[in-house]
Amino acid sequence: MASSAAEPPPPSPPPPGGGEGSASTRSRSTPVVVEFVYPSGVPPLPVGRGEDWESEGSNAWIPSGSTSAPPVPSASGSQIVPAIDVEDDAEIGDQSPQDDEDELMFPELIKKNEEVHRCPPRGGEPEVKSKLAKTRWLADAILDWLRETPSLGPTALKKKILEKFDINVPYMRMFYAKEMALDRINGPSNESFHLLYTFKAKVEMANPGSVVAIDKHTVPYKLESGNVMHKECFRRAFVCFKACWKGFLDGCRPYLAVDATTLHGRFKGHLVAATAVDGHNWMFPVAYGVLEVESEESWTWFLQNLRDHIGHPPGLTIHIDACKGLESAVEAVFPGVEHRKCMRHLV
Repeated sequence: MASSAAEPPPPSPPPPGGGEGSASTRSRSTPVVVEFVYPSGVPPLPVGRGEDWESEGSNAWIPSGSTSAPPVPSASGSQIVPAIDVEDDAEIGDQSPQDDEDELMFPELIKKNEEVHRCPPRGGEPEVKSKLAKTRWLADAILDWLRETPSLGPTALKKKILEKFDINVPYMRMFYAKEMALDRINGPSNESFHLLYTFKAKVEMANPGSVVAIDKHTVPYKLESGNVMHKECFRRAFVCFKACWKGFLDGCRPYLAVDATTLHGRFKGHLVAATAVDGHNWMFPVAYGVLEVESEESWTWFLQNLRDHIGHPPGLTIHIDACKGLESAVEAVFPGVEHRKCMRHLV
């Protein structure tokens, strides 16, 4: 026998359409605000599968995926909660429960791909230089190659990138990418200048009698405010180990060859050396250094440091090349010493 106190059926969704100002005219650009009004004493609903919509009471519609019902409105008015936007020109009544289920019920379906993206920025046209292969990406790509063979040049690296990724990059971009990769492997080159005095202390402590001379100069620079400040910068260096200068005096003929070569790295300059010949007619290094330029002033500074350790041996002969200012520096630091220029540089 049917009970006379049967619960009324749930209310039907609002009809489509509507007059001016109705919800059917709201587009996606305008958030839809819905008032949820629940009678007092509505118990929380269990977590459902979201496959249908369940009703609880005669005045409320609640998604089955909800863990509890929204709060009961207070005496001051109903609590307003924002609902999802609807599609353009769509009506609220046209939204299916399945659409709401996809958007609200299963956020755990959003996943993160942990794989590394390895697709080349551009390929298929080796003659066209890629604009998308940036310096940072190239530095990452050539890092392992430079760890194995640090002497690889930009041209060889360009060829390896073309073979592996089928992309062509400009020479200078590869040059800067190599510099960036070497900084990651060895540390920034400019920071190594801060270690010069540490190097000096370690050499002189581990090899008593050795010397490391460092020359610096003051460089002015201007701040954004216009004020001129000064800072000390590296200028030149001289290194001579005790075993080298003592071995020259004790076991080598009094002959020195002095020459220089240009440094082509990030920081320009000249690498200079004074070399002797030992009893087996092999080259015997005596001292080396780094100069900012080849000039009479820089050569004089280097030779003065060399003279402070080897003195003025009898019969000393200095063999020089056509370096700028070297001949004048030899005559000033070692007066009366026989010196000749290299025939290879004269021919």
